[in-house]
Amino acid sequence: MINKADAQFAGCYDQASRNIRSGSNIDDIKELAYILYSTNYAKKFTFERHWNMLRSKRTKVSATRAYSSSSNPDTPLADEPGVDSPVRPQGSNESKRKGKEKAQMSKNINKKKLSVVKKLSLMEDIKNVREKQLMDRKKEREE
Repeated sequence: MINKADAQFAGCYDQASRNIRSGSNIDDIKELAYILYSTNYAKKFTFERHWNMLRSKRTKVSATRAYSSSSNPDTPLADEPGVDSPVRPQGSNESKRKGKEKAQMSKNINKKKLSVVKKLSLMEDIKNVREKQLMDRKKEREE
């Protein structure tokens, strides 16, 4: 009887924790779970002490039959070797800054591109002039 009621309340608590609003705390979640339990099962939940004990009780969950806490499963720590710390997402100010840098870089690239094009056209003009001079010299030698 107690285990069944605890399991039912645990389901209501999980449902309440999925439907939390901004600014809610643990007491608000429990209160919503009590309301859900009373509406679903038409009776008041009276085994809160038992539910709290069962909630923090160790349970066997792994295939190796090792114990782990049901409320706090083992998670890898960043201090352990081989575990990378999570990467934080880029903030809005940083992304704005990067966007401005890209625009500035594109202006610089356009300026460099124009200067390279000008240099190439000058080199081509010089080449044409030298070819013409060479042709003139060849004509002079032939005459």
